[in-house]
Amino acid sequence: MKNFENPMPQQITNEWLEKQFENVETINIQGQEIKILDIIPPNQKTDIPVVMAPGYGTYSPLHIKTNILEMARLGRRTLFIDEPRGIKENINNEKTEVIKEYFLRQVSALVEVLDAKGIEKIDIVGNSEGGMYAIIAADIYPERFNNIILCNTGGMIGEDTASKLIYRFAVEGLRSAIDMGKRKKTMSVDAQKQIKEGVVGFNKYVFGEPKASYEEIKSMAGTKIRDMVKDVHSKGIGVSIIHTVDDSVFPMDQVQKETSKTSPDEKLIVDGFYSIPGRHGEFSVNPEQYTRITDEALTALEEKNKKLDQK
Repeated sequence: MKNFENPMPQQITNEWLEKQFENVETINIQGQEIKILDIIPPNQKTDIPVVMAPGYGTYSPLHIKTNILEMARLGRRTLFIDEPRGIKENINNEKTEVIKEYFLRQVSALVEVLDAKGIEKIDIVGNSEGGMYAIIAADIYPERFNNIILCNTGGMIGEDTASKLIYRFAVEGLRSAIDMGKRKKTMSVDAQKQIKEGVVGFNKYVFGEPKASYEEIKSMAGTKIRDMVKDVHSKGIGVSIIHTVDDSVFPMDQVQKETSKTSPDEKLIVDGFYSIPGRHGEFSVNPEQYTRITDEALTALEEKNKKLDQK
């Protein structure tokens, strides 16, 4: 647990949140320094921490800063692991043979950090690519997960290729740029700052590390997670999907099709599906509202678990 210079306030203030955001921990794992944000609010609504798993091109917590702080403001202990590319994989599991190395490195970083901090179980919010590695991690280590929220996640549209995915990202980028001019007046100042940071980080990664960024795209396009979602849910882990109706990268109708039953005898593979307005980047463009919806989805899963426990 953290040491605070002053007692935690009964009411969370913006100043308190900003101070916690700057309080970065560093853990040495496999000779690699991993930075971690761990914001613990007063009057937590649950003792299960939430890990925020970002999407493709996210270089630092600044790219989803408002989401992180909003989640903490809502009373949830919130973690961000500042190593989106992962570490050397250290997983001995039969399922790893069919999972891309890139995702295994991410899973290794997550689990090693949880072990180092003595955290037994988490909730996880995975945005876009982050939802993919969240499900993969839960499929390999189900005992470490309580609930999972998949936000505009990848791997749930059936067959895909790297070239098609790159094209859809490009189309989405153009459409989002046009929309941004219309939406800027309604966006919060914090969201605007977050978008600027995200664009800088995205360009730095895609153009500064083209080989690595392309390999990541290939990993995303070549990984399908429907069977893993089904497997994870069957083990009692809560799973809900939040998806925007105008997502060009991972079209919602295809995600809904993947989420649906494949036969009358098949059980539902998720607990909830939330359809909301917006494009693929809504998680970052409208972070306050999206995070509140995420919190509500987590609360719904928690209430469902309570009812099951009472039976």
